[in-house]
Amino acid sequence: MNNFTEPLCILKTRLFREHDISLHALSKERGFLTVYAFGGAKSRRRFIGCLDKFTIALCTVQKSMKRGYLTLQEASLIASSKEFLHDTMKYGVVQNCALFLQVACRAWSYTSGVYTLFYDLLQACSDREDILFAIPFFFRFSLVALLGYTPSLYSCVVCSRHIDTIALPFFSIEKGGVLCHSCSPLSSALRIRDKEILYVLQYILSFSPIYWKSIPYNKQSIQQACTLIDEYVQYHLGVVWDNGRFIHV
Repeated sequence: MNNFTEPLCILKTRLFREHDISLHALSKERGFLTVYAFGGAKSRRRFIGCLDKFTIALCTVQKSMKRGYLTLQEASLIASSKEFLHDTMKYGVVQNCALFLQVACRAWSYTSGVYTLFYDLLQACSDREDILFAIPFFFRFSLVALLGYTPSLYSCVVCSRHIDTIALPFFSIEKGGVLCHSCSPLSSALRIRDKEILYVLQYILSFSPIYWKSIPYNKQSIQQACTLIDEYVQYHLGVVWDNGRFIHV
C-alpha cells in the first residue's frame, strides 16, 4: 500500500454501491483522481464536511498495489462549499468552470497551475453580481493560457510593435494576439475599437481569480472581451458549450 496526503478539490461526487461515495477530485501534483470514500454515504462523521462538491480538503489517500484504486482514509476541511451550494448564481459559475476544466484538460497535458487557478476560484468567487457572468470566460481564458495558448497582448504578434504605439490595434484569433495596422492584412483579424478590451484581457492573465472582482474596467468592455475569449477558446481548444455541456468539436 502507498499513502499520500495533500489538498484535493472535489469536482464531482457519486453514490457508489449502497453506502460508498466516489469522488472525482483535482490534485496539484497528480491531476485528476478518482477516490473512493467507503462508508461515506452511511456515516459522514469520519469525513465531516469533506465529501461535498467543490469542497477543498486535506486528504490522506491509500493506493491499493493490487487493484490500483484509491481509498480515502482521512480528511480535514480546508474550505467549505456551503456558500456555493446555497447561492444559485455562484454555484452556476463554479459548476461551469469545473465542467470546462474537466473537458479542456482531458486532451491536454496537466500542469500544477491548473490546480492553483481552480483553487483560487473556489476561494474567491466574485461578490460583484454585475461581473459574475464574466467569471467563467475569465477562467477559460486563464486556463487556455496555462495550456500553452497565451496570446500576445502587449505587442504585434508579427512585427513586435508595442501596443502603446498602435492607435487602433487588431486582434487575430488565428495568429493568437494583437496585430498592428500594417500586419493586419496578413490575417482575418478583428479591429479593436477600444483598447480597454485588451486591458481587460491583460488584467485577467496578470492576476489571480482572487482579484478578478476588483477589475477596474467598465461592463461593456468586459462583455466585448468575453465575446473575444469565447472565439479564442473555440478556435484553439476546440471546446464549445452545447446543450448544457462542453464538448470537443
